[in-house]
Amino acid sequence: MVFRTQWWLRRDEERTLDRLVSALREEHREVLVLREIEETDYREIAVVTNVPIGTVMSRLARARAALKVRWLKEANGEPHVVR
Repeated sequence: MVFRTQWWLRRDEERTLDRLVSALREEHREVLVLREIEETDYREIAVVTNVPIGTVMSRLARARAALKVRWLKEANGEPHVVR
């Protein structure tokens, strides 16, 4: 029973993360997915997105910060709009 509960909670967290990442601005979502999910290095991200590496780094920092704020709001039970 514990295993099933843990699986369900993990699945729920995955859906929440997907929803929160999807709500990020496109340029932030793009670098976040490339770096954290695809494990692409900064130089490659710069090439793929056609922006300077400094821009990649700042977008990634902003994406992480925005995701953290959204995640904490979600964890604290603040209401959100379902789209």
